[in-house]
Amino acid sequence: MITLSAAITTFCLVLFVSVIPLGFVTYPPLLDYPFHIARAYILNAWSDSPSLQDWYVIRSFIIPNMGMDLSLLLIGKLIPIESAGQIFIALIFALTLGGCMFLYTSLYRYASLWPLISSFFLFNGILLLGFTNYLFGVGVLLWAVGLWIRLGRFGPGFRFVFGTVASTTLFFSHLVALGLYAVVVAGYELQRSIATSRSSKKAAAADLAIGASIFLLPLTLFLLSSTAGEAGAEISYAQPFIGEKLKALESLLSGYHLLNALQIALVTLLLLVGILHGKLRIARPMYLALTMLIATYLLMPWQALSAGLIDYRIPIAIVFLLIGCTKLEWRNQRWHQAVLFAVAGFLLIRSVILSYSWNQDDRVIKEYREAFSEMTPSSILFVATGEPSFRDTMRNLGRKTPVNHLGALATIEQEVFVPAIYAHPSQQPIAVSKSFTAIKAFQNHGPIRVKTAAQLETLIEEIGRLTSARVLEEKAIYILLHYPNYPPPNGTQVIASGSRFLLLKVDCRR
Repeated sequence: MITLSAAITTFCLVLFVSVIPLGFVTYPPLLDYPFHIARAYILNAWSDSPSLQDWYVIRSFIIPNMGMDLSLLLIGKLIPIESAGQIFIALIFALTLGGCMFLYTSLYRYASLWPLISSFFLFNGILLLGFTNYLFGVGVLLWAVGLWIRLGRFGPGFRFVFGTVASTTLFFSHLVALGLYAVVVAGYELQRSIATSRSSKKAAAADLAIGASIFLLPLTLFLLSSTAGEAGAEISYAQPFIGEKLKALESLLSGYHLLNALQIALVTLLLLVGILHGKLRIARPMYLALTMLIATYLLMPWQALSAGLIDYRIPIAIVFLLIGCTKLEWRNQRWHQAVLFAVAGFLLIRSVILSYSWNQDDRVIKEYREAFSEMTPSSILFVATGEPSFRDTMRNLGRKTPVNHLGALATIEQEVFVPAIYAHPSQQPIAVSKSFTAIKAFQNHGPIRVKTAAQLETLIEEIGRLTSARVLEEKAIYILLHYPNYPPPNGTQVIASGSRFLLLKVDCRR
C-alpha cells in the first residue's frame, strides 16, 4: 500500500517524464495528427475567415469521434492551436495514467503504484498512427469503468444518471471506446447478477436493466447522427485472420527498435519477478468483462462504418484495463525496489530517446512549414507522393517522419485549401462546400501516387480540368510532392524543396 499523497506525487512525476518529448516539437510526428490539428484550426478560425467559409461548412456536432475536435475548440480559443494540440496529447497521458489508478482504487479500495506501469504503453502504435480521438476515448473509458464500479454502492437513479453521463461522454469521444465500455459493463453486470440472483432474481434483473439503460441516450444520439447512415457499409476482416490478429499486438509497442526491445524485456522481467517473488492476480469481479473484451477483439472486423484498423486499436485498451484490474503484492521488498528502479530507468531512457528522435522529426516538419509560407494565401494545395505504398508508411512509423498528411499544416501556416484534409460529412463537424466537393473527391484523404514524371503530367492535366470552373479559375494551384524520385515536368515551378519533398506551382490551364 501507499498513501494517497505519495501516489499523486508519483503520478505527477511519471506524467512529467512522459510528456518531456512534447517540449521538443511544435507538431508531434504522428501520422494523422496534421489532419486533427488542421481541422481544429478550421473550427476555431472559420467564423472570422472568408476563405475558410468559402471552402467549408460547419455541420452538426451530434456525431461520435470528436474528442480532439471538441477539446481543441475550447482550448484553441485561449492559446495557439499548436500549443493546444500538445496539451491535448498530455491530457491523453494524464487521463490514461489517472484512469488506471482510479480503476484500481475502485476495485481494491486503496492506492498503489502498480497502475503506473501503464506508462510503459503511453507511446504506442495507435499514438504513432495519430488516432488521438480513440486514445482520448480509452482514457475516458478507464475512468468510466472505475466510476461504474463505485456506483454499484448507490441507488438505481444515481447509477442511471452518472452512467449515462459517462456513456454520452464516450459517444462524443470515440465510438469504439463507447462499444468497449458497453462490453465491460455487460460483462461486469452479468457476472454480478449471477451472484445476486441466488438471493434475489428481481434485484439481479434490475441491475441488468440499469446497466443497459445508460446506453439509451448514446444510442439515440447515434441514430440522430449522420454516422448512422454508414451502418450498411462494408464489413471486412484482415487476412490471414490469425496472423493479422497477432500482428495487431505490435500496436502495444512504440515503433522504435531499441525501445521495443527494452519494453518487451522489462515487461517480461516484471511478470516473471512478480510471479516468483510476489502475488499477481486479477480482480475477480472483472473476469467475465475482460474475457468478453478479448472475445470482442477476436470478433471485431478490420473495417466497418467506413473506418479501418478497428480491431488494431483494441489491444491497447485491453492492456490498460488489465493493468487497472490487476493487483501485485510483493513478498520481497528488495525485488519491489529493484523493479521500481528499472521502471524509472526505462521511462527516463525513453524520454531521452524520444526527445532526440522527435526533435529530428520536427526539423523535417519545419522544412514543410517554411515551404508553405511561400505559397499564395487562399490557394489550393494538392498532395502527391512517389512512395510506393501506404504499407511502407505503416512499416516505418517511429523510424521515419510520417509526412503523408503534413500538407494539412498549410491550412494553418498560410490558410490554404488542402482537399486532402479528412472532412467526411458523417464523421467530422466540417464538410467541404459544394463548389469544392469534386476536388475533395478527386484528392480523397491520402496522397495521390505518382511514380513517374509522366504520371505527374497526367495528374496536372486532371487537376486542370477539375479547376476550370469559374469559381476556381483565379486560384493559384500547388502540388506537394513527397519523395520525388524524378525531375519535375516542364511548366512547373519549384517554389520550395526539402529533404523529402518538392512544392510545385503549376499552370494547369496552359
